[in-house]
Amino acid sequence: MATILSINASFLVRGGADRFFTELNRLMLGKGERVITFTYRPRLPVESTHSNYIHYFINKELYPEGILKKFIGIIGIFYASRILKDLEKIIEKEKPVIAHIHNIYHRIPYGIIDVLKKYGIKSVWWLHDYKWICPNHQLYTMGHLCKKCVDRRYAHAIKYRCQLGSFWKSAIVSCFAYFVSLNKWRDKIDRFIAPSQSACSLFKEFDFPVSKIKVLPHFNYGEVDAVGDTVPAEQPAKPYALYVGRIEKNKGLFHLVRTFGASGHPLKIIGSGTYKIEIKKYCTDNKFDNVEFTGYVPPDRLSGYYRASLFVVVPSVWYEVFGLAIVESFNYGKPVVASAIGAIPEIVENGKTGMLYQTGDAEDLCKKVTWMFDNPESARQMGLNAQKLAAHRYSSEKYWGELQTLHRELSQK
Repeated sequence: MATILSINASFLVRGGADRFFTELNRLMLGKGERVITFTYRPRLPVESTHSNYIHYFINKELYPEGILKKFIGIIGIFYASRILKDLEKIIEKEKPVIAHIHNIYHRIPYGIIDVLKKYGIKSVWWLHDYKWICPNHQLYTMGHLCKKCVDRRYAHAIKYRCQLGSFWKSAIVSCFAYFVSLNKWRDKIDRFIAPSQSACSLFKEFDFPVSKIKVLPHFNYGEVDAVGDTVPAEQPAKPYALYVGRIEKNKGLFHLVRTFGASGHPLKIIGSGTYKIEIKKYCTDNKFDNVEFTGYVPPDRLSGYYRASLFVVVPSVWYEVFGLAIVESFNYGKPVVASAIGAIPEIVENGKTGMLYQTGDAEDLCKKVTWMFDNPESARQMGLNAQKLAAHRYSSEKYWGELQTLHRELSQK
């Protein structure tokens, strides 16, 4: 039994990376490993129901309010001695052999990498987005794909206000990118994991050390929720299309709601994000009554929405690193209509497990969506194909085998 130190900013599920952190921990526990988590403390108490699942929390606010607290929080992005000292105490007590690092910016200082090196702990960093090569982590700004920082002149982020359109926030992430580069922390990580070949190729364009990257697609952790399902659920009288994910501009929500609003086909949108108020207002102003916003739905309550849908839409306009929502949709026997960008074409087989359309092309999207509603039986067959593919290609057993191999390789170095 190995002791794994699992690090992520949030203990609660706020997005795809957070859920992967949680589900990977659950997978390792199920395989008999001992998992130690290091995260910010959630507002509600956490009770561990597994003797090998031990939690350590950073006793600071994840989202501080007030000018002074926010200023201290900004300093903590670059350096926080208390967090580093707490991590050292945990390592000395628990003696982990491997550290898994997920999304820590801008909450946990990258100085933890030096702490791990000090104690001889091998580190594995999951590339859930593009933070190592892009200040705003998206390779997307001002409504367009962006690779300007390929020259490592991160001041581009200030010029184009890449961080939420704010000069000051953009200046902070730009300075942080220079700070990380100057400390050469990427050279101190033992192995990076990219969930797709597309992501790996993009990192290569930015002169990232791809020899350290292992391409390992995420596993189908939803297989536990849909156990026993061999065919998609019966469709209700009026099946709908479903979107599940963050409501952000780079997710392509604008052309999605515009397409459905014009076609009149029913659409349910599950999720929350900074773009939600604006896109909801757009739907209200244009009287798109067929578009319904449900808000955030916890993972354990998503199954009903999936089962009642005809298909799922993934309209992203940025380089998707993977596409957890796609595999989760497959798990419930649902085909996916998705934009052909980033990792998506690696997952969706056009005409077999779903349909791909030209990224950002509302007309092409409309054609594919209309075909799905006009051919429900063919859509259900695609769903069956998708379910079989998910069970084979993205099984947790297969993922665990690959991860064990990586752990052994690192332990022998």
